[in-house]
Amino acid sequence: MIELSGSLNYDSVAQHRLAVRFGGIYNYLIGALAQAGASGDLSALESCEGILVILHDAWIQAVSLERGSKIMMRESTQVVVPA
Repeated sequence: MIELSGSLNYDSVAQHRLAVRFGGIYNYLIGALAQAGASGDLSALESCEGILVILHDAWIQAVSLERGSKIMMRESTQVVVPA
């Protein structure tokens, strides 16, 4: 989470809003994971798991869409859907 948080680009005007939003999510996860580790709070860990599953699914979908758009741009007559 710390590496993901550190990789956000706050300098780009186009990416600033997105970086702020992801930064908030990552900071929450960092704090909640630290709390869960220090206190053994299983509910904090489960909360983090739910958020991480949502983020994972969103990143998989974004990569699939990006790959699909690149394939469609290269092959204008043939659409290839990644597995």
